[in-house]
Amino acid sequence: THMCCRHTAADAFMRGFRVIAAEDCLNAFTEADHSAGMGYLKAVYAARITTGTALAAEWENTKHV
Repeated sequence: THMCCRHTAADAFMRGFRVIAAEDCLNAFTEADHSAGMGYLKAVYAARITTGTALAAEWENTKHV
């Protein structure tokens, strides 16, 4: 969360994508690193923090045209 996901989120954000992070699908070496990484994503990239289950439900309910 605090390394790879942080840099991937930066790339997406700088290209105009909205960052969404499924908190329970990301990991770090320690819980403190994970929490710090999630906080960074939210504070710096305005990431919407959610869960994998909630995100999958959103996708399921989205009509694909």
